Amino acid sequence: MALCSLHSYKAEDMTKQREITLSPNWIRTFQKIGNILLSIGIALNSWVIILKTVETEINVIAGAIITLSVLIFIARQFIHISVAKITDNKIVLKRQFKPVEQHSFNKISAINSFNIGTIKYIKLDITESNKKLEYIIISRRNISELEDIDVVQLLKSMQESEI
Repeated sequence: MALCSLHSYKAEDMTKQREITLSPNWIRTFQKIGNILLSIGIALNSWVIILKTVETEINVIAGAIITLSVLIFIARQFIHISVAKITDNKIVLKRQFKPVEQHSFNKISAINSFNIGTIKYIKLDITESNKKLEYIIISRRNISELEDIDVVQLLKSMQESEI
């Protein structure tokens, strides 16, 4: 069954499908490789610059703070990145080093997103038994090149249909 266009889109149309992949598997692989290379590159580059300009201690401190904050950001992203799909009216999420988790859409407390080029970063906050879980989904701007369905709109629509 082909996906509906966003203009005539309804959550019920999407539930007729068995499975909807929100984040392709290749995105996670390239994200891991990119994060590792970026971490190594930033750390080496920062320390080379610091060692060349070790005239004052403030340069060393500023360089260390910048390097450390970028590395923390990358590590946090690496831990929270999830492969996501919708199966049987539930969102199925798999984080690094964690088992596969299924959540109903009414457990989603917040959906935030931003774009970098054609890649969309989606942050899901899920409240499960008084515990807040955070997931980051990396997806294309649209689920398919041919279709006009936005992942955030799809998640919000599925969330509203469960409330």
